[in-house]
Amino acid sequence: MSEAIARRTLGAVALSLAVLGSAAFQSDRAPSRPVRIVNATGQTITHFYASTPGFNAWEEDLLGEDVIPNGASMRINVDNGSGRCRYDFRARLANGAELDRRGVEVCRIAEYRFTADGPEPRADP
Repeated sequence: MSEAIARRTLGAVALSLAVLGSAAFQSDRAPSRPVRIVNATGQTITHFYASTPGFNAWEEDLLGEDVIPNGASMRINVDNGSGRCRYDFRARLANGAELDRRGVEVCRIAEYRFTADGPEPRADP
């Protein structure tokens, strides 16, 4: 009888640890950081990167197979799992030009407008 109780206790402990571990994993997830990228550059944006400031390498192209034609926009989640709000952006254009924007506060904006001249962030309405 005591062996059956020990098995049940071990099973309950294992189940509790699994549930707690799952809850901890979910609470560690950073919130999404959606930003609408508006292309007002006069060129098609063929690649878009967002990386945490201070890193020497850009993360993966967030557009994948997509592009953002001039005058169009796309909603992109720039979150890389770090939970940070400040990111550096890079847009690569069809003509090969690269536009870098440093220190964009994605927690404070809903839209970011890329122009050939310079940054135009827009706050939430």
